[in-house]
Amino acid sequence: MKFGADDYITKPFNIKIVLKRIQVVLNRSNQNKENILKIKDLIIDFDNRVLKKNNNIIYLTPTEFDLLNVFIKNKNTILTRDILLEKLWDSKENFVDEHTLTLNISRLRSKLDDENSRYIKTIYGVGYKFSEE
Repeated sequence: MKFGADDYITKPFNIKIVLKRIQVVLNRSNQNKENILKIKDLIIDFDNRVLKKNNNIIYLTPTEFDLLNVFIKNKNTILTRDILLEKLWDSKENFVDEHTLTLNISRLRSKLDDENSRYIKTIYGVGYKFSEE
């Protein structure tokens, strides 16, 4: 771990300058953060849209990755089909119909699930839930 200064301010100092320099350092530290999430045997790189399972790359279609992203952001929350369809409808008005949703959930499950883990659970009559259990 590095302990050291990369900036300093001489006395007397203006509080506005101190606050601005703090903001610059915070911005710099946020840029270095990778948007990666690890869940059990999954590693999800949201910035590069890459999914790895047991360190093997799992290839997802754009819709499958968007669906996974919605599930991850709403982990342990039951999502109805209507909510999922609404969230998958993008700004270019590319429509995802119910059959496409069902197909993509099925394909995503086949890529994520194995005998040791089942991530996407069906809540019959209600919708779906992403869970780590």
